[in-house]
Amino acid sequence: MNESVESRLRKYRTAAPPDALRNAILSRLPARGPRRPRRGMMMGTTRVYPWQRWRRRAVLACLAVFVALPTALAGIAWNNQVALAREVQAIRAAGFPATPSDLNSCYPNPPKENNAAVTYQQSFAAMEKTGRNWAQENFAKDIDKAPRQSPIAAALHGKMREYLADNAEALRLLHEAVNRPDSRYPLDFSKGVQMLLPHLSKLRESVRLLRIEALVAAEDGDTGRALSAIQAALVAADSVRREPVLVSQLARIACHQSTVDTINRVLNTADFSDAQLTQLGAYLRDAEDPGAFTRAMAGDRAVGLTSFDHPEQFLALSPEIQSLGPGVASALGTIINITGMAAGDRRRYLAIMDEVITASQRPLPEAMALMDAMGSRIQAERSWIPSFTDSLVPGLIHLSEAFARDAAFIASAETAVAVERYRLANGNAVPERLEQLAPAFLPAVPVDPFDGQPLRYQSGENGYTLNGVYQSMPDNGGNPYGVGQRGARADVVFRVDHTPPAAN
Repeated sequence: MNESVESRLRKYRTAAPPDALRNAILSRLPARGPRRPRRGMMMGTTRVYPWQRWRRRAVLACLAVFVALPTALAGIAWNNQVALAREVQAIRAAGFPATPSDLNSCYPNPPKENNAAVTYQQSFAAMEKTGRNWAQENFAKDIDKAPRQSPIAAALHGKMREYLADNAEALRLLHEAVNRPDSRYPLDFSKGVQMLLPHLSKLRESVRLLRIEALVAAEDGDTGRALSAIQAALVAADSVRREPVLVSQLARIACHQSTVDTINRVLNTADFSDAQLTQLGAYLRDAEDPGAFTRAMAGDRAVGLTSFDHPEQFLALSPEIQSLGPGVASALGTIINITGMAAGDRRRYLAIMDEVITASQRPLPEAMALMDAMGSRIQAERSWIPSFTDSLVPGLIHLSEAFARDAAFIASAETAVAVERYRLANGNAVPERLEQLAPAFLPAVPVDPFDGQPLRYQSGENGYTLNGVYQSMPDNGGNPYGVGQRGARADVVFRVDHTPPAAN
């Protein structure tokens, strides 16, 4: 009896386990190749959809970015730190400061009893107590406009005396500071470009006070007091001589300019003895400082480097950044530090500053030529992308002229003093040529620092003129020094006229 299919199936269901039943059924089916799972079908025991695969890929990509990016930034930061350490070591090996701590070390703090800056600050405070500010005095410009070869008008002379009387205590302290051998003002170099220098404006005001004292004393015939005031003015300017800050050296130059103008005036109005003139010449020689240019540039490089280490300090000085709101400079500085965006700019800055400092060590005419060529090249290389270097460097290129002008001021005054000594020794006759002054009154004929040629000199029957080739400045405050263009004869630098006053 044939067994039906239904009975067979019932037999397998009851006699065989489910797996055996499935295998038996499958064994009777036609043979087929391996089945490829379709999209959306099961693979193994889990159903995988396309969006799941893309999600996995996105997660893996994010993980790779979050791991790789910090690793890459850390590597860049480490490489930049190694490069910076190498650069700092090279700067220090050349004998220059590279960091704020280096600047602090090269500007030692003397004991208080020897620190002239302490006395100067007391003098500044005494001047403030009077409530009289030089910039607000209506007679300040009248002094500059007064003719050098004529006595000061009686009304102006009276105002000057009154100003001296009101500042008697400040004057006393300024003269007392002359006996202090060292000087250091309280500076915080860690602030970098944000470092405050409040003493500089007060120092210039003190030199103006001493200028008034010298002019009044010369008008009164008190040459000893006039000489003492000039000495105090030169020493006050030297109180920032060792300060490794460019702005401080420019303030010193401004003080020299005021004092040289004072000497020019008093030589026209007073009769100094040979001993006094010899002293004045010594004071001027002490004011000479050929290394000031290099020291200023080296200090400015160290200060400028802080802009790359702490970009938020530099950015905070920008009016455009300030207008964006508080905290923007700090946020941008953080981004620059994390990404190392300024590393290449710092290398460019150091390369340019190395050229600047090397040029500053050359004679001034050569230094100015090198600086001019450098300025043209930097301007041509300037990119439309803002950079710290393009903000820090351009203003430095033409500063060689300021230091050349300072050297010319001092050389002109020294030469005039030597001519006065010659005149006293030769019956009021002035030399026809400057070569007649050497070696008795000058070691050698002075050189114009702008072109390396002998200082221009013209003698007359009753006086003489010292000329130089100077570069004009945009704002010289009405002072006639440096008027003209480089390469052309400038206005009178020093004119002394001993023509007897006309009889009434």
